[in-house]
Amino acid sequence: MKHLQSVGLSEEVAKAITESIAIGRDRDLSMITTKEDFFELKDSFNGLKEDFVRLESEVAIIKNDIGHIKEDIVGLNDKIDRKVSGLHDKIDRETTSIREDIAEIKVSIKEISQHKSVMLQWIIGLFIAQMTAIAGVAITILMKLHS
Repeated sequence: MKHLQSVGLSEEVAKAITESIAIGRDRDLSMITTKEDFFELKDSFNGLKEDFVRLESEVAIIKNDIGHIKEDIVGLNDKIDRKVSGLHDKIDRETTSIREDIAEIKVSIKEISQHKSVMLQWIIGLFIAQMTAIAGVAITILMKLHS
């Protein structure tokens, strides 16, 4: 009211405006709710606001946990990739080693086969030489016997 009077309104006009505003507020609030209900509702909103702030905090914590879980998953994927890569390398080395061993075995078999062939030729040659010697002795004995 004093504010209205300081702007140049008369006391009666300022009082009338102030009372009109007060009556309008009383009517508006009285139609909707009582003063006690209003403050109870206000307290409920404050409680909801606190709950909302708490939930925001929990959501931030969960988002942070999700970020850590994602980092862990990436780390595990990297570990798995390194292990799989290591296994591939190990399998490649083992496969190469086995191939080299097989190649050596093939060479050994070929060498043995060649040695067998040479040995058979020597055995056959010795057998022919012995048979020739025996035949020579037998012919000599037969010739002595016929003479």
